[in-house]
Amino acid sequence: MLSLFLSHVISARTATGRDTPRSSSVPSAVKTSGWPSASGVRVAGEITRSSAKRMTGDLPASSHLSLRMTSFMRGTPESRLSIGASNVTRGLAVTSSGSTSIWPRTSLVRTRTVSSGARLSTWTALRVIGSSTMNVVRGMGPPGCRRSSVRRRENSASCLFAPKPVGYSPMTPPPRFVTLPEMRRAAHARLPRDVWNFGAGGAETETSRRRNRRALDRLAITQNILVDVRQIDLRTSLLGVPLSWPVAVAPMGGLVLFHPEGDVEMARGCGLADTLQFLSGATGWSVEDVAKAGTGPKMFQLYHHGDRGWVGELLARVDACNGYHSVCLTVDVQVIGRRERDIVNRYDPREAMKVAPNPRGPDSTYQARLTWDDVAWLQKTTKLPVGIKGIMTVRDARRAVDMGVRIIWVSNHGGRQLDHTEATIDALPRIADAVGGRAEIIVDGGFSRGTDVLKGLARGATVVAVGRTALWGLAVDGAPGVANAMDILRREVKTTMQLCGQTSITKLDPELVFRVD
Repeated sequence: MLSLFLSHVISARTATGRDTPRSSSVPSAVKTSGWPSASGVRVAGEITRSSAKRMTGDLPASSHLSLRMTSFMRGTPESRLSIGASNVTRGLAVTSSGSTSIWPRTSLVRTRTVSSGARLSTWTALRVIGSSTMNVVRGMGPPGCRRSSVRRRENSASCLFAPKPVGYSPMTPPPRFVTLPEMRRAAHARLPRDVWNFGAGGAETETSRRRNRRALDRLAITQNILVDVRQIDLRTSLLGVPLSWPVAVAPMGGLVLFHPEGDVEMARGCGLADTLQFLSGATGWSVEDVAKAGTGPKMFQLYHHGDRGWVGELLARVDACNGYHSVCLTVDVQVIGRRERDIVNRYDPREAMKVAPNPRGPDSTYQARLTWDDVAWLQKTTKLPVGIKGIMTVRDARRAVDMGVRIIWVSNHGGRQLDHTEATIDALPRIADAVGGRAEIIVDGGFSRGTDVLKGLARGATVVAVGRTALWGLAVDGAPGVANAMDILRREVKTTMQLCGQTSITKLDPELVFRVD
C-alpha cells in the first residue's frame, strides 16, 4: 500500500505571471474561491466514499498547476502533476488534512498528452482509508474515450476511474469499461506485479488453471432459431433464497491486496449488482461488517483455521448476524498449493494481508486434519445449511449428500491447489447425475463469460461462481467496478440465451452443449 502526502501545495500561475501565495497546507475542502479567478480553474468540491464527481477546467495558455507527492514507501518523490494549456503529464491531485492511502501504488496514475485545446475533463472515483471524504483537485482526462489525440503511455484499456455502472442518470457518462477483457487488461496495468500474479496465477505448471479454460472452450452451444426471445428469465434460487440470476461471486481471500476495503467493498459491489456473494473465511473483516456492507444475498465459506472451540465461536457469530444463508466448508486446501509465481517472486501474500483489520484464524494447519467427522460436527454446530466446496469425484459427492450436505460445490480452487486435476466443467455432469437433485450444485473454475455460465447451467449446476472476473472489477474501480463487471456478465448471459433460443434458465438441459474436438 502506498501512502502519499502533499509535500508541496498547489501553486497557480495566472496569465499575468504572478504566483499565488503558497500556504503550509491545502484546505480540507477545496473551493473555487481558493483559486485566483484569472486562472479560470474550476474544481468540484469533495468526493465521498464510493462516489464520483466530474472536474472540468478551462485553463488559459499560461496557467500552471503543480503538485508533488512523496512516497512513504520509498521516501522519494513519486509523481508530479503538471497541467498546462497544451499538455497533461502525470494526472492526479489529491488533498487531505493528513496522510491519505492510495491503492495500489501510483499505477493508478496514467500519463496523457492532449494535443489540442486546454480543456480537461475527467471522471474520478477514489477511496479513502480512515476518513469519510477525499478532496480531488484535478485528475487526468479525457474521460474514458479512445481518441487519436490521446497517447497512452501505459497499457490501459481506458481511463482509470469511472462512475457507478448502475443507476446512473442520462446526465452522467456510461461506464469506462464495456467489455470484460478490457477490464482485465486495465487491472493488469494497474496492479503491482506480485499482486497481479497472486490473483491470476495457479499452482506449479498451472495446468489445472489452463485446463479449466480449455475445457470450456471445447464445448459448443446448440443454436435454436425462430423462438420468441424478447423476454428472458434469469431468476433462480439457491437453498430457497431467491436470486435474480444464477451467478455468484466466489469466496476469495486476500481482497485487501486489490482494494483497501477488501471484502467490505466487494459486498457493496455485489449489492449494487444484486449478486450472491460468498464471503471467504480468509477475510480480513468481521462477518458482521461484511453483512452490513451490501444489500445482496450472502453465504459464508469456512476455513477450519482453528480448533472446534474457535470455529464454533465463529459459526455462532455467522448465525447471529442473520446475513448469511449457508456455510460452505472448503476441503481442498489441506495445505497451500505451490503457487510458483509467488514462490519465484519471493512473495508471501499472507504477510501483506496482515494490514486487514481482522486477523485470520489462529492456526491454518487445522485444515490438514479435516475428516468426514468434522463435516458431521459442523452440521450439528450451525443452524445454517452446510455445503462442501472442493468436490471433484462422484464418490465424494454421493457420500456428502448421504450425510445431508445441502450444497455440492464442484471446484478445483481455480487451479490454485492441486495441479493436473480434471477441469470442473468436465467433472460436473457426472457429479450432477450422482447427486440426482438431492442437493444444490455450484461450479467454478475458469468461468468468465456469459457463454461459460450457460454451459455450466446446462451441464447441471444451479449456480455458477466467478472469481477473477469480479476481482478485476474490484481492482480497477472498487464496488462500482464489481457491479460493472457483473452487469456486463449478466448482459452476456442474457444475449447468449437469446441467440441460442432459450427463454428461461430452468429449461436448460445437457443437450444444449456438446464437445467439438
